[in-house]
Amino acid sequence: NVSKLASYLDANYRIVMNQLFGSKEVSIVDREFYLSKIKSKEWGGDKRTVVIHQTLLNGLTACSKVSFIGKKSTFVSLITLVKDVKGSWKIVSDVPTIK
Repeated sequence: NVSKLASYLDANYRIVMNQLFGSKEVSIVDREFYLSKIKSKEWGGDKRTVVIHQTLLNGLTACSKVSFIGKKSTFVSLITLVKDVKGSWKIVSDVPTIK
């Protein structure tokens, strides 16, 4: 559900991919590109179990280490969240590694 997913992402959401999928560079994927890949079903489609390993709070910001365990692949991400003026937590960045 792309619209439900979008509601959890801050307008400034980014995925920071450091040397993933054979790359030797850092690549940045913005919110709109990410959502378009999910909508087209080019990305996603694997049901994953989510395990939150650790969360650190720092005022209106939080960072969590999270595993997304699926049949096709497992991602371990450092996710940064920000609390908006309405009191809702939104994901602002995702820095994944692939196991």
